[in-house]
Amino acid sequence: MAPIRMIDIAVNFTDGMFKGIYNGKQHHVSDIATVLSRAWNAGVDRIIVTGGSLEESKEALAIAETDGRLFCTVGVHPTRCKEFEESGDPEKHFQALLALAKEGIQKGKVVAIGECGLDYDRLHFCPAEIQKKYFEKQFELAYATKLPMFLHMRAAAEDFCEIMQQNISKFSGGVTHSFTGTAEDRDKLLSFHNMYIGINGCSLKMAENLDVVKDIPLERMMIETDSPYCEIKSTHAGIKFVKSLWPSKKKEKYDQESLVKGRNEPCLVRQVLEVVAGCKGISDIDQLSATLYQNTCRVFFPQDLDAAADALLAEPIPLVPIGIKLRGCNDYMPALHLLSVITGNDRTESDTSDREVLEISPGVRGFNPPLSKSKLKILPFSCFFIKGHGWEENNSNISNNMSIKYFLPGNKKTLITISKDKDLQRMVNFIDEASTVDVFVVLEDAAARNVSNMPASRSSRTTISEAVVPIVAPANAAVGMNDGMDQLDIDMPDGTSLDCMPINMVDGKHHKAAQSWENMITGVDQRFNSFNEFREALHKYSIAHGFAYRYKQNVSHRVTVKCKAQGCPWRIYASRLSTTQLICIKKMNPTHTCEGASVKAGYRATRGWVGSIIKEKLKASPNYKPKDIANDIKREYGIQLNYSQAWRAKEIAREQLQGSFKEAYNLLPYFCEKIKETNPGSIATFNTKDDSSFHRLFVSFHASISGFLEGCRPLIFLDSTTMNSKYQGMLLAAIAADAEDGIFPVAFAVVDDETEDNWTWFLRELKSAVSTSTQLTFVADFQNGLKRALADVFVKCYHSYCLRHLADKLNRDLKGQFSHDARRFMINDFYTAARSPRLEGFQRATESIKCISPEAYDWVIQSEPEHWANAFFGGARYNHMISSFGQEFYSWVSEAHEYPITHMIDLLRGKMMETIYKRRVDSSQWMTKLTPSNEEKLQKETAMARSLQVLLTQGSVFEVRGECVEGTFVEVVNIDHWDCSCKGWQLTGLPCCHAIAVFECIGRSSYDYCSRYLTTESFRLTYAESIHPVPNIDRPIEDESLDVAVTVTPPTKRPPANARALATTRRLAKNPSVYVGHLDDLLAVAFFHYLCHVLISHHHSEC
Repeated sequence: MAPIRMIDIAVNFTDGMFKGIYNGKQHHVSDIATVLSRAWNAGVDRIIVTGGSLEESKEALAIAETDGRLFCTVGVHPTRCKEFEESGDPEKHFQALLALAKEGIQKGKVVAIGECGLDYDRLHFCPAEIQKKYFEKQFELAYATKLPMFLHMRAAAEDFCEIMQQNISKFSGGVTHSFTGTAEDRDKLLSFHNMYIGINGCSLKMAENLDVVKDIPLERMMIETDSPYCEIKSTHAGIKFVKSLWPSKKKEKYDQESLVKGRNEPCLVRQVLEVVAGCKGISDIDQLSATLYQNTCRVFFPQDLDAAADALLAEPIPLVPIGIKLRGCNDYMPALHLLSVITGNDRTESDTSDREVLEISPGVRGFNPPLSKSKLKILPFSCFFIKGHGWEENNSNISNNMSIKYFLPGNKKTLITISKDKDLQRMVNFIDEASTVDVFVVLEDAAARNVSNMPASRSSRTTISEAVVPIVAPANAAVGMNDGMDQLDIDMPDGTSLDCMPINMVDGKHHKAAQSWENMITGVDQRFNSFNEFREALHKYSIAHGFAYRYKQNVSHRVTVKCKAQGCPWRIYASRLSTTQLICIKKMNPTHTCEGASVKAGYRATRGWVGSIIKEKLKASPNYKPKDIANDIKREYGIQLNYSQAWRAKEIAREQLQGSFKEAYNLLPYFCEKIKETNPGSIATFNTKDDSSFHRLFVSFHASISGFLEGCRPLIFLDSTTMNSKYQGMLLAAIAADAEDGIFPVAFAVVDDETEDNWTWFLRELKSAVSTSTQLTFVADFQNGLKRALADVFVKCYHSYCLRHLADKLNRDLKGQFSHDARRFMINDFYTAARSPRLEGFQRATESIKCISPEAYDWVIQSEPEHWANAFFGGARYNHMISSFGQEFYSWVSEAHEYPITHMIDLLRGKMMETIYKRRVDSSQWMTKLTPSNEEKLQKETAMARSLQVLLTQGSVFEVRGECVEGTFVEVVNIDHWDCSCKGWQLTGLPCCHAIAVFECIGRSSYDYCSRYLTTESFRLTYAESIHPVPNIDRPIEDESLDVAVTVTPPTKRPPANARALATTRRLAKNPSVYVGHLDDLLAVAFFHYLCHVLISHHHSEC
């Protein structure tokens, strides 16, 4: 694909689909990182994550903070404006939005107020009056923050534009995104000079939509996906213009390498661009993308335009040679970078013979004499006249590769483009009575090279060193900048060249370093913010030019550097400018006499340097492999790294991005306090060992505790997962099930190992968190000390042995005695025995095992069936029989385990926060008494009940008859005890078909006999409380008191695998019988000899 740059102005990363959840069901793991990687590869430069409510805006900000190219909005969607009044204090809710917006601005992430507006297509979510009231209120947010507006308009153009007009003075500009209106609606929006229109797949459905889009001026348009919605479908009118395609698969067959069918993604903004180009008849898609990109920057990223202006001020951009008469010179200076504007009376284009060429004093960027309305008579734009080097024609000959730009008076940062007569008239209106105007002719490709692709934040201005890739000055001119940057001094050809190209240029195929680094050092008077910035620039400069250097002097206030080659005169001296913190190059000899390029390229490629190079890519692709790092560095910079160097560089880059793994343990006291401070009622505690090394950490958020006690079944799943982090460890978790059988994490802990002591400690902390008189049921393993720990801590609980762990143990114990097929039959019979609700079913299944192996039968009978078989178990498991129910939670752990411990815990907190919010929002739309899946189950049982016969009796016991394959069956239902002889009612919490037949017969409602834990009300109670963000998890702010007396060091790392194997082998060398007793003798001896030979260089004859 072409190397174009796009900004997707609307992505709903807070939507569950990007977490793998579709219609409340988990289909795959969260894949935002994969989605982002596809977007960056497609040419997406930045993404704005939209916020539609206070909580969603918080989440959007948290997501935006994960990548430097992500930004977000803060606001309330029109369909959710009821949240202002439902909060109980609309003004407090507004202030919370304002505080969040200011926080995001300070972090450089919030770029707009929104998504707000009016949506009359969905008044069932929020009445029109409430929408209008809080749409107008949110203009106050824009006014207070000076941010543009990100707007939503559906079937409400008249009211929308009226409110806009009433508040026109409160906002600087904005975009009405996802536009689907009529031509009349379009024109109303365009009547606001500061309003842009956002186009996505929903804007391109019908031929009528394409006609509307066709007449939107390019300079007032932006593009977006609004993903995961608004994709361009095969039925849309715009599909005929789509050229870029990606493979896709259904969510049920999820593949990281493919898009999810039916889910829009930011990479598909490329398709929107192609459809816009197609319907407008534009063949140059690169130029189109550049225009739309600039539109977006003008509204949301104005600092980019500042960076472009800085580039013009800081370094000479190659411009069209223009003939301008200089005072004191006898000839035209075609190298001068200024524009001559021809003035005169009303004449035709062809009549140019007596036009006056304005004289411009050397070194002054502007018109002389002063230019004012009274003096300048506006001619058609085509009458601008450029003289010199045969350019004796109007501007139409050069319009394809150059542009004319000017600065606003008193603003040397914002460049405005002149592209038509109206722009020229606007320039004169802006100038008013100003004495000068700065005008430039810019070659577009040169300007594009001169401005960095790196996104910048609103909170910190992009510096020249960040935003500009300098272009080498002409060989016969030296260009300097004065301190004010208000004047460009152009010396005559007696100056000295600044460029110091090495004798042998870097290999052309490594063009990235050559283009972007060869002018990191430009010469005398170049300034840097710090010595670190100077050293980094020098480092890159030396790599690009292929020479080695050494520090002759390297102290806190000055640095002297010389070429390492013997006798080479190249050297540079930099020191701190007095009374400032700036570093300035004072002296430089740019000449090399050495064979610089012959120096080994990798001599300066330290791990830290490589880490700084790969940092951004590692942020976008956390699974960036060392092998790929080495290949990329070699391809792009010509430097060969081995695997170990690449791996260590990755570790350094990861630490730069995520913080120190070691320091994170020392922050645990602060982190625990912040959890309890930001989430009152939460429990966060940790223990250390006698040597102050980390032992264990327990976390349970108040929202989890409250949700479990108020809405969840008294059922908890206990399990553990290994953490493959730098310092190893295990994560223990207590997971509950919500009414929809979704996971609900109650508590979790990080411990050094899975032991009985750690499980006992975890369960005691859990008991203090969820103290309840209700008898709890635990589904958990019976090994690793859990059996005894549960009995000690929760004395009266029900412990259901995890069926998977039990079956695995049975399979291991049978291995070697039976064939694979025989073991498979016995394991299947074991599961059948466990699930059978009645004693006779259990007995049939165990007898089948006995027929194969009496020993296996004895094993099953002695394995305490009262802890795992439905026929005997006394607790309420709701048909859940394995402890790995919380697999989704453990997948979150696997995504986060490579982060420092505080970041890992915070990532889990963020996932839980997202889940709680999403499920709360989803459940607000449910209209049934039971949750959707339970409602569906009940309806299926109700349908089956219609064929059953109920025999009426006195009291609460009924006989129910029906037909099945085996013949007639009879079940007994006791409605007072909520019991049926089939045991289905007791096992699931929902009435079985036999009970429902009784209820219909006696005129009662089935809903009255459903477990309260399966209702919509219980589901909403589960997710009623929110988990709040924990700020500054890795950087305590200075005024916060932190108990520095508490020092926590990382746990002792496990010895490497080969060291453990070596220790084992040496033990075996002393006593081989230890191993022989467990294996076949010959196999054991052979294995022992192999270990000795490989690990401790023994020959078998020496053993």
